[in-house]
Amino acid sequence: MNFKKLTATVLGGALLFGLAACGGTTTTTTAAPGTTAAPAATTTAAPATTAAPAAKDVTMLVWSPADDVADAQGAWLKKETEAFAKANPQWNITWEFGEAGEGEARDKVLKDVDAAGDVYMYANDQVNDLIAGNALARLGGEAEAYVKNTNAESVASSVTVDDKVYGIPFTTNTWFMYYDTSVFSEEDIKSLDTMLEKGKVSFPLRNSWYLASFYLANGGTMYGDGTDDAAGIDFGGEKGVQVTEYLVDL
Repeated sequence: MNFKKLTATVLGGALLFGLAACGGTTTTTTAAPGTTAAPAATTTAAPATTAAPAAKDVTMLVWSPADDVADAQGAWLKKETEAFAKANPQWNITWEFGEAGEGEARDKVLKDVDAAGDVYMYANDQVNDLIAGNALARLGGEAEAYVKNTNAESVASSVTVDDKVYGIPFTTNTWFMYYDTSVFSEEDIKSLDTMLEKGKVSFPLRNSWYLASFYLANGGTMYGDGTDDAAGIDFGGEKGVQVTEYLVDL
């Protein structure tokens, strides 16, 4: 099912439903001339009823990371799809599922946009390529307002191109470090160097998804606000050298 086609169908259906109306008929009895008329009898027919439109049969293909369709997380995905179906009774939805992680979404979707998932997750640095490939539908109405009103501007802008919203953010590009409170105090964890002086730290130092945070923390930038391809990645200059030397020492 092409989600953009479905959106057009739903909007058209709403216009048709808006034209539906119901009313009644009134009959009045009048006496013949020269006679005393009995009280006029007025009967009103029961309001005409309009049958509810039949739910439209659609198939929805959901692509999600492998963890979401595995046994442990599959119950969560099933719960969410059932809740969506319940909230949208105008559709009789047949659900289909496939696997696609956020990092590989662009490559998998652009291989065959028509056969790709109707709903999928993607890393926001892929947004321009997906738009160019006609693989993302612009959000509007309540969905667009939700994105703008429930996220920080910096987060909402990560899925916004030319003032148009193309996705719903579900997590920021961040990572978390868990620590043992019997070893580190709340003051200790403000400095990685202090933590290394007091105890051991396990960190995926070869993983570029994690290393970028050091450069960003020292003034580096990635694609401007996250969507400006022309701005590129700027981890260079003296600030970049400082971070690289720090990581080598680390």
